[in-house]
Amino acid sequence: MILTCYNTFNTSFAIIEFKSKISGIDEARSK
Repeated sequence: MILTCYNTFNTSFAIIEFKSKISGIDEARSK
């Protein structure tokens, strides 16, 4: 149970990090 919650947290964190990377790339392109 704890491992599942940990994996879900890691996945959601990875998605957030991925989205922030993409938005950062978009910002760099717009400049």
